Amino acid sequence: MLSRTWRGLVVATGAYLANAAVATWVAMLNAILGRPFGIETGLPIAWDFAFGLGTGLSAPLAMLIALAVLTVSVARHQSRRSIAAIGFLGWSFLLGMLVEPIFWDVVRGEQEPLVTGIVVANLVIPIIIVGLTIRIAREVGGRADGIPAEVHSG
Repeated sequence: MLSRTWRGLVVATGAYLANAAVATWVAMLNAILGRPFGIETGLPIAWDFAFGLGTGLSAPLAMLIALAVLTVSVARHQSRRSIAAIGFLGWSFLLGMLVEPIFWDVVRGEQEPLVTGIVVANLVIPIIIVGLTIRIAREVGGRADGIPAEVHSG
């Protein structure tokens, strides 16, 4: 049975995936293109989501699929390597949102409440994910790969 922390991580990743589904839908309806650092691929938004940089409100499909697969791995096998990968994705999701122009629109109060809520969730949930992966890494000996910390220090 999963510990409370591991279960919390599964719930947090599930919440992120659910938010990403809504975010993708809203981005496609409103043509909110992914433009990290102002970079555009020139692809239609659906193609950019599937094969490019994602949308302005959601990560690329490949990253979301990876998160779903890793979450199943954690839930079924308590995979420590999956914890490290989820932590990396959590950081990627957080940083990715911070470099999108839509984030700054929200900061300036220039977006509708639904978009603002999605952006806030895109910041808060990855912070929770990263925090939980760090906590789990400490529980398993200081590293998400399960190798005791003392092995790495010498």
